[in-house]
Amino acid sequence: MMAPRINRSLSIGLLWQAMLACALFCCVDSSLEGEPSTLIYYEADDEENGTLADATISLDCFGTVLGGTVTDGFLVQVTDGDGEPIAADNFVQLTPTAGTIVAASTGGGHTDDAGQVEFSLNAPTVFAETELTITAAIADSTGTEVVSASCALSVVSDALRLVSPGSGSLLNYGERHEVTFELLVEGLDTDCSTGGGVVARLVGPSGAGVAANLTDEVSSRLCITVEDAESGQFYIDGGSGGGAAVLSLTVDTEELEVDLDLGGEPAALVLKAAASTVGTDGVTDLTVAVYDDQGWEVSGVPVVLSLTRCATSPCGDRETVTPELVTTGSDGQASAAYFAPSEAGGALVGASVDDHGLATSVAIAVE
Repeated sequence: MMAPRINRSLSIGLLWQAMLACALFCCVDSSLEGEPSTLIYYEADDEENGTLADATISLDCFGTVLGGTVTDGFLVQVTDGDGEPIAADNFVQLTPTAGTIVAASTGGGHTDDAGQVEFSLNAPTVFAETELTITAAIADSTGTEVVSASCALSVVSDALRLVSPGSGSLLNYGERHEVTFELLVEGLDTDCSTGGGVVARLVGPSGAGVAANLTDEVSSRLCITVEDAESGQFYIDGGSGGGAAVLSLTVDTEELEVDLDLGGEPAALVLKAAASTVGTDGVTDLTVAVYDDQGWEVSGVPVVLSLTRCATSPCGDRETVTPELVTTGSDGQASAAYFAPSEAGGALVGASVDDHGLATSVAIAVE
C-alpha cells in the first residue's frame, strides 16, 4: 500500500504513479465524510520521510463553550513520529457529536505550513449543561482512517453566574457589599482595554452604585477585566435612601440580571413579645425589627433593650431582659428574652436605636 509523502518534490514518473493510484482508488467507499488526504503517497519504507501512520494529531479544545454561539480558537496540530510539524496540505476531517464545525472546507480543513488547522465550533442551543465531543481524523487515499484524536467539552446555557449576593437579597445601608461572579465558558473577551470585559450596571435609588473596591467612588457602570481567572468581584454601595435595584452583568453579548433590595437608614422600630402575659418566674421571647422609610428591613442595626418599668417595686432579683444589646440580622430582626420575677405585676420592656432617635416599648403582665 502507498503511504503519504511529506516532501512535495516529485519526478514526472512518480507523478504518473500518483495519478494512477488515484484512478484505482476513486471507486472505493470512504469511511470518513469529507475529502481524503491530499498528501502525495510514497513507499512505506521511505526512512527519509517517514509515514503518515507515524503521525500524531493533537486537538486543542476549550473545556466549556456557550450554547447557541460560535466559539473561535480551536486548533488541530499534526506532527510526525519525532514530534515535528507535518507541513503538508493534509485534509483533517472534523466531526462534532452536536453542533457544526466552521472551517475553511466542508467537514474539516487542510493543514497549513505549520501542520495546523484552525476552526470554530457553532455550539447547539441548550437549556442544561450538555457534553459534546469533537473528533479530528486523517484518512488515506482510500478514505480509511489512519490517525485520529478527540476532545470532550461542555456546552452550557449561560456565560456567567452570580455567586453572591443572590437574587432578592437585601443589602444593608451604609456599607459596601462584595459581589462575586463566575465565568462559565472560555474564549470570552474579558479585557476592558480591548472593548471587552465584564460590565456591571446598577439601576437603583439615588446614591447607590458599583465600585471596583472599598474606597473608589461609586458609579452606575463599571468594567471589570478578568485575567487568567474564572471569577471576579466588585462592590455595591446601597447609598442611604433604600429601594429596589437591578444589577446587570454583561460579557460579550451575554447578560445576566438580578433583582436586589437596597435597605435605607433605620426609620421605624418594632418590639414584640411572644406572650403578653407570663406566669411568675416565667419567660417570654422578644423580637425587635428595624425598617427603613420604604418599609424594608434594615440589617446590622444595634438595638438597646432595657426594663423601662419592673413588674414589682423594687425590681425582683430575677427580673431581667437578656441580652441588653442585639444587632439585627439579614431579615432586619433580632431576638432576646424577658425573665419574670417571682411576684405578680406589670412590666414594660423598652427598645431603642439611639443613633437614629428611635424608641418603643411593649407591656408584659406577670400573673
